[in-house]
Amino acid sequence: MADAGGPDLTGAWQDAITAAERALRGDRVTRAQVVTTVEVLCEDLQLLDRPSVGRHINYLVSLLDFLGLYDTSRVLLEHVASCFVLDPPALNMDAAVRNQLAVTFAERGHLPAAARLLTGSAKGSVWTAATLANQACVMLRRRDIERAVDAAFRARQAVVPAEGDDETEEELDVHVLATAVLAQVARMGGLHAVADELVDELEGFVRRLVRLLGGDHPKSLSALVTLAWAEFESAREAGESQRIERAGDVIALAAQRMSAILGTEHPRSLSVLQIMATVEHETAWVLGSDRRLQGANALMRATVRRADGLRRWDPWSLGLDETIEVERAAVAAIPVGHPDRAVHLTRLGNALQARFKHTGNPEALFEAIEVGRAAVAATPDDHRDRAARLTILSSALQARFKHTGNPEALFEAIEVGRAAVAATPDDHPYKTVFLTSFGNALQAMFARTGDAEALFEAIEVGRAAVAATPDDHPDHVVHLARLGTALQAMFARTGDAEALDEAIEVERAAVAATPDDHPDHVVHLARLGTALLSRFARTGDADALSEAIEVERAAVAATPDDHPDRAARLTNLNFALQAWLARSGNLHSQWERFERTRAMQDFEDPLAVWERLARLAPPDPSHDSDADR
Repeated sequence: MADAGGPDLTGAWQDAITAAERALRGDRVTRAQVVTTVEVLCEDLQLLDRPSVGRHINYLVSLLDFLGLYDTSRVLLEHVASCFVLDPPALNMDAAVRNQLAVTFAERGHLPAAARLLTGSAKGSVWTAATLANQACVMLRRRDIERAVDAAFRARQAVVPAEGDDETEEELDVHVLATAVLAQVARMGGLHAVADELVDELEGFVRRLVRLLGGDHPKSLSALVTLAWAEFESAREAGESQRIERAGDVIALAAQRMSAILGTEHPRSLSVLQIMATVEHETAWVLGSDRRLQGANALMRATVRRADGLRRWDPWSLGLDETIEVERAAVAAIPVGHPDRAVHLTRLGNALQARFKHTGNPEALFEAIEVGRAAVAATPDDHRDRAARLTILSSALQARFKHTGNPEALFEAIEVGRAAVAATPDDHPYKTVFLTSFGNALQAMFARTGDAEALFEAIEVGRAAVAATPDDHPDHVVHLARLGTALQAMFARTGDAEALDEAIEVERAAVAATPDDHPDHVVHLARLGTALLSRFARTGDADALSEAIEVERAAVAATPDDHPDRAARLTNLNFALQAWLARSGNLHSQWERFERTRAMQDFEDPLAVWERLARLAPPDPSHDSDADR
């Protein structure tokens, strides 16, 4: 709720919506007045004070789109995204509203905010099929392939068929989104036969959706583009030029209809134009038509310019080579000192880093660093994107250090990362991203040089990242794990008992924050067990030993037999059990019992020895009195 004396948020929302409605009707309200009312909303950090606010956001954004005030809707959504970071409980709005709001963010390129809305819901809430399908699309665009596939499969399983034979719009929409994600991932993984089967299945869902909604419905047009893009990828893989051209024709028709219905600058229209530009470029290459290639390049440049006005260009809609080509051309065409030059330098640097990751070509990485330095140099000190560009440069320098071992690259990465953190206010939505990158560089410095000062600073950075991340945020446990690792390294380096105590508390928090069936749960268990054994070795604390045995048993139980870390976890459990047996005075008798009961084949398999020892009776702290006397 707003502070006393501040603006009435309900009134502010109503003023903005009423002004937009009147401007749309031509009722004596100008677009400039609408912009002013939205600016009032964006002055308050407690914008999201009630669950119903999600409906206000969706409705107001749609009104702004109809008025052509795309830049105003962008500013509003950026402010809302910042409010979600500052006020995580605001995410706990109605599931349907939250889902639609996530779609709105994703359409406009705000992928982190969309992901936060889809994954940061209240604990215990039900994942609907629509939410899972949208999450799959967002995760794929963020290149989180594993989570995209998981969400897509779960979305298809979560669809509740309608009564009777009629399929609903929601049911078909989920199938279209989820199947398209699975087809694209299969194609990326080289599973072309599987991808083609999924495309055939996708075609059936799209045809039924179009019959249900009509060919000019925006959702039908989006589905047709999704199918045509999948057909295009299939035809490109098969080298079938006629199918490539046919897919391009469908996308061009859908782009024309989408622009006519929603407007040429609507985010959906721009997304389709981006896809159309990519397909036209590829078709020109396949057909070997220089004239068509020139036209495709002109279409790309026009689409970039139009999307740039809305800060909505998604370079990943093109392949890496096309993206690099387009961004190099843009940088060459923009004079030094122009504010858009830094934007295109940043995009070029990102694409070059992606090429290095995909190919291992060091020339791409070296160029990315030079481009990153130029982007930073072209960004004023007080620019809102300066910290992000510094962090991108730091990441490239860290990659160079890992690839070449060049210490100068690491020194520069640390200085650049420190500048990025210093340039970021505490309430910035990506503060933790910058802190994480800086902390990684500091820990790399410690690992290379043993510099304790670098480790001390890494711990402070890790604490700041944990403090800046809400407990229910998906990245909270990641920051806990990094901090725990640094604290255990500090204990190993200095013997600082307080660092070990803090490491144990941090690792306990990481275990508690990770679901039992999450693949990282066993990793956090193992780290906690190591820290507890270190405490026992240092102090002889019986409680620490008992907890270590319990934790190590859980880690072993959660580790598959063929996992490469199973031997190490069994070794830790074996050490803990032998320490308990020695402490209780029962080592000799227990070992004799073990020797009598094990099978002969165990002599040839040390893992089986450790596993049998792990099945001995658990320690009972109440029996420790004999050893204490």
